[in-house]
Amino acid sequence: MAIALTLLLVLLVAAAVLVGVAALLVDDEGQRPLPALRAALAEVRRRRRGTPAAAAPAPVTAEAEAEPVDVSLADLLRATTERGEAYLRVDELAAGLQKATERVQERTTDLVAHVRRG
Repeated sequence: MAIALTLLLVLLVAAAVLVGVAALLVDDEGQRPLPALRAALAEVRRRRRGTPAAAAPAPVTAEAEAEPVDVSLADLLRATTERGEAYLRVDELAAGLQKATERVQERTTDLVAHVRRG
């Protein structure tokens, strides 16, 4: 019984620390998690009661403001091609693959010979 109470106390303290830290942090959008959680819960309660939403307009995001552009895939790839040294070099990749293939062949040959002997 004492172990269960101690475990419960430890869990409560950990939860309190977690809530305290979460109250201090700010997410990527500049909002604090607890007020955002309260607002989300209020929205859920409002929907369950069937009351209309506030008259405030929904926030406009940058994606909503952007105008679509009609560009072919070839034009897009031409415009975004980077000149200069490539991130991956095919000759280096081929050399590494060749070395790995040779090692595997050597080890499998040795393994087959060992199995046949033994």
